[in-house]
Amino acid sequence: MTACLEFADIVGKGERTISLSRLMYEEGSPGTVFKLTESTLADAIEQVARKDPRISLSNTAGIIQLAFTQQPAILAEALLDQYYQHEW
Repeated sequence: MTACLEFADIVGKGERTISLSRLMYEEGSPGTVFKLTESTLADAIEQVARKDPRISLSNTAGIIQLAFTQQPAILAEALLDQYYQHEW
């Protein structure tokens, strides 16, 4: 999840959403780096979104997007902090 948010921070230019296809297929994306399937990536995002309201996965007009309420780099750091403090 943090790799997705960090990638969104680099390529998103202040956006609060990024499409699943960008996370999967753009050069340097988590999907290409970790050789993920779309369903694996979507499942991972949904799992985190169930526990954290700052993240969601939406499907609008057939485009699946990761949405986040904060700057993605800051949110990625917060998620890592939570994970390593076992606050999940």
